[in-house]
Amino acid sequence: MPLYIAILVNLICVIIVICYKKTSAQEGGEDNMINVLVSGDMSVYLGMEVTIYSLMKYNRNVNLYVLTSSFEQIPYPDGTIRCYEGLEEDAKKKITNIIKYFDPYNSSVTFIDPIELYRTHLEGGANEFSCFTPFAAFRLLADLILTDLDDVLYLDCDTVI
Repeated sequence: MPLYIAILVNLICVIIVICYKKTSAQEGGEDNMINVLVSGDMSVYLGMEVTIYSLMKYNRNVNLYVLTSSFEQIPYPDGTIRCYEGLEEDAKKKITNIIKYFDPYNSSVTFIDPIELYRTHLEGGANEFSCFTPFAAFRLLADLILTDLDDVLYLDCDTVI
């Protein structure tokens, strides 16, 4: 992906967060919460940490949902097997500490393992052997996982706000 497209996508995400924050703040009450979803494993952890840090630096009242899992994917046609290492406990603690540092009373983080839903709904699909990891597909399960939420903002792990 060309650099200018990546920058444009990140800029659009920033605008969405700012507009959503202003709209929610005007409404007040518990609707003032921003629901944010990220997905990844240890291979993208540093990017995820930067994304969460920049999100929390400029926003409060955030419900952060992190989709992560450790698993082996079925063998590829060439015989290789890809293994994915979900976020380690130390990484989860660091993410929780970032949330609590910026907003100790109102923001929260929830770690969710969606592997069973992935296996039920997405495994064996057309994109399973593509260049994308299953973590890119986890976001497609958001409506099945976060059923009690009306809206969720998904942020890639390379987004800076």
